[in-house]
Amino acid sequence: MILRLGKLAVVFGVVLLLTSTAAAQRFGPFGGGGGKAMLLMNPDVQQELKLSEDQIAKVKEISQSVFEKNKEIFAKLKDTPKDQLREKFTEIAKAIGEETDKAMKDLLKPEQTKRMRQLELQQRGYEAFTDAEVQKDLKLDDDQKEKIKILTDDARKDVGELFQGAKGNFQEAMTKIQALRKDTLEKVMATLKEDQKKAWTALTGEPFEFKFRRPGT
Repeated sequence: MILRLGKLAVVFGVVLLLTSTAAAQRFGPFGGGGGKAMLLMNPDVQQELKLSEDQIAKVKEISQSVFEKNKEIFAKLKDTPKDQLREKFTEIAKAIGEETDKAMKDLLKPEQTKRMRQLELQQRGYEAFTDAEVQKDLKLDDDQKEKIKILTDDARKDVGELFQGAKGNFQEAMTKIQALRKDTLEKVMATLKEDQKKAWTALTGEPFEFKFRRPGT
């Protein structure tokens, strides 16, 4: 089971990095969907949220169920034409997001939910700035929204090209994509005013270092 969950975490990670997590899709850090499942499978996140043994067991149960239901879809991805990969990843991520959102609805306590939201925004990085809710909280003007759109569109294109050139080496692709995401986030942050940067810090809370690894390692 650990091996299967490990594979699922890798697939979830790739889906998260290759697809938009905009609020309209509402699946991102997998925004409460697949991404939430991926994050909650991460032992470091489990410790950060102070999950109980029962909660961790429930996360594994839900994640295993999602994997079993979608493993055939995952297996077929290798045969998907490159120009259709992004669309297919988006479909999978959305489906995973809706399914895991429903299954994990009452899993977390209020304080855990609050911190989870902060972790989700941190993990989504520059993509979070495309959400209408975040834009409203930060009071972004039209010029800032347009600049951020250009930056995120360019980054998404680069992410797709990096993945397509990885030739099946997902880990290498994820490493490069993470570096790209970091660089893009810095550029997005540079478009913000000082009060908006403070507002973003308040939304995301204490910085957390994400280390995606197999559960149990």
